[in-house]
Amino acid sequence: MSRPPTKPQIRRETIEALGGGFVEDVGRYVVPIFTDIDGAPVSVGTGLLLDTELDQVLVTAAHVLDGFRDGRSYYIYAAPAAKRALAGEVLFSKLPSTGCRDDDLVDTAVVILEGSAETLPPFLAVGKRSLPISLVSPQGLPREGKRYVFLGFPASKADSNRVEKNVSSSSYAYLGSSVSGEIYAQLGFDEAFHVVLPFHKRNVVTLDGAKMNFPSLKGMSGSPLWELGNASEGGRRVAAIMIRDKHKHDHVVVAADIWFALKILHDHYQATGRLAPG
Repeated sequence: MSRPPTKPQIRRETIEALGGGFVEDVGRYVVPIFTDIDGAPVSVGTGLLLDTELDQVLVTAAHVLDGFRDGRSYYIYAAPAAKRALAGEVLFSKLPSTGCRDDDLVDTAVVILEGSAETLPPFLAVGKRSLPISLVSPQGLPREGKRYVFLGFPASKADSNRVEKNVSSSSYAYLGSSVSGEIYAQLGFDEAFHVVLPFHKRNVVTLDGAKMNFPSLKGMSGSPLWELGNASEGGRRVAAIMIRDKHKHDHVVVAADIWFALKILHDHYQATGRLAPG
């Protein structure tokens, strides 16, 4: 690519529209995902809790959970010191013909959470609940000119306490507008199925107008990407799931449209007889 996408220009009115309560408002639906390595919890990704009206599910990037295939277990926290295993049916997007997840442009996984009502969201002790499925917005075209924000949990901002057996994780949000259609074409992505945002770690504008350097994106795969709209447009809705960090080479990050997660669920429900054909 000849030049990087233009750095996002965050307007004061955009920051004010988000408001200081934005992280709390949308953060209640977003959880860090952990696995244990050498007996200690390690943050490996971020997930969206979603209420499909048939199940409570967790949506994330498929590469976050690929270790399931090798017997690795993953969990979230349902209370400050209470691990909640990601137990249930795990539905992955199909690998491409190369068999390599790095080549997977869908890279989406859905975990249908199993358990009694007491073990399913909401997890009031940590302020987490499932997003109503009415608040997702698949294939929201056009992309250009729209404002998006993703919120997730960088692995570098997770601190584990082996004595108290809990983890403290900090969430971070990044606000920007979609790249142009020309850059989608240059990078080989279809606007109908992906959202591509310019990403620059330095001089990121915070909600209070200050500047900071954004932390490493490791651990933020699977973060929901919110499309920001005013009340007449239905407000903010989840449009996609973050799957690729391409900022070092192409200065962008990539999200797979939430359509893929809905299609995975639709196909599963239809195959198991829980959804009428059509």
